[in-house]
Amino acid sequence: MKKLLLLICCTVASLYFHSQIVFASQAVFSQNLTIEDVQPAILSGSIGWVRVQSGIIDISDIDLHSVKIIDVHQEGNTAIVYCNFTHKQGEKFFGYIPLLRLQNSTAWINRDNGFILAK
Repeated sequence: MKKLLLLICCTVASLYFHSQIVFASQAVFSQNLTIEDVQPAILSGSIGWVRVQSGIIDISDIDLHSVKIIDVHQEGNTAIVYCNFTHKQGEKFFGYIPLLRLQNSTAWINRDNGFILAK
């Protein structure tokens, strides 16, 4: 029974890891992030969620065509992307996405959930 459980866990972990590698093939690789780097990644829906004052909003609940990147503030290996967007229910929000550059790399991930910033 333990071997079966271990096999299932390893298979799930392997599938997850493989999906991240495939997903990373279109990753944003940039030493210094710009709005032009981030906007296509947001529009692709690859970032997971956006922080707002009242909590977190999933990217699937956002009208992606309404997303307007205001600023990208970067200090070293961390960055915060500030944006305005409209929820699918019509409510307008100001939000931000905390990003982290992977060590010894130029790939960026969402600091909250580990999603790779990809176009």
